[in-house]
Amino acid sequence: MTFIARLMHLVAQSLYFVAGQLSRLASAFDGLLPALLAPAQLNALTRKVYEKQYTSGLIERSIGFEGQDLLPWENDALNRHAAKPGLMLVMGCGLGREAIAIARRGLSVVGVDSNAVAVQTAQRLAKASGVPARFHLADYLMLPYASQVFDYALLSATMYSVIPGMAQRQAWLNDLRRILKPEGILILSFTGELLGNQRSRLGALRIRLPTTLARLPGANPGYQVGDACGGGHFMHVFQREEELREELDGAGALIRELDWARRFAVVDFKRRTRYATLHAREGTGAS
Repeated sequence: MTFIARLMHLVAQSLYFVAGQLSRLASAFDGLLPALLAPAQLNALTRKVYEKQYTSGLIERSIGFEGQDLLPWENDALNRHAAKPGLMLVMGCGLGREAIAIARRGLSVVGVDSNAVAVQTAQRLAKASGVPARFHLADYLMLPYASQVFDYALLSATMYSVIPGMAQRQAWLNDLRRILKPEGILILSFTGELLGNQRSRLGALRIRLPTTLARLPGANPGYQVGDACGGGHFMHVFQREEELREELDGAGALIRELDWARRFAVVDFKRRTRYATLHAREGTGAS
């Protein structure tokens, strides 16, 4: 029996080793997808991953967490930049954790999510909490709102990095500028490279290979170093603070605060609004 037990243990350890190697191989191939797929295809993959999260069992287990208060960085950002009453848009609201907590602060809140089960659950939790939060079924990448409606907008949970491609992220910022009032504030969260992270030879290869693949005909010409895909979920990891600053500036966003360590930024679009107003006056000959 001892021999059989040892044999079974050896087989189990061998299978664990093979499974680990296969998992690493799968991750390596998954990591090449951002270089090969268009942004719309990457969005579709991410949406499938997201939809699987909202099973009835997971929702029941998550309700207690979703009822908790804001995260420390969210609370700090709101205290500094959203202290006045107004209408807040919470994008990718999930089960309503952020939206309900913000509504308790006295702000009017509209939460949007692309998952119908999540929206229904958030509505139920908000009603039970007695807070003025409404929830709409909508994709935060294609917001169905008129111009200059919201005073504030929040994109938490590093979801800014989920948007594939700098051009797409900047187009999204431009649409946020449209629906925010002239003095409106956007708070967003992103994923960034760990400070002091040293690249290994394998890490360098993981950069060179997708960069080379992105140059092939039919590949993704918008691929950037830092684009990653794990389990079919896209994520752009900003490599340095300057990269994010340049991207926001290129979209006409004025940075009020950028906390690289806690991975959030607060911006407004007053500079772009003033620029557009000035040129409109010049075009009409107004003084």
